[in-house]
Amino acid sequence: MEFKIPVDELQGIISRLSNV
Repeated sequence: MEFKIPVDELQGIISRLSNV
């Protein structure tokens, strides 16, 4: 199972979850 998600997208999601 390999993940190929752009870091930009991942950081955006994390930022959204962390910035509640």
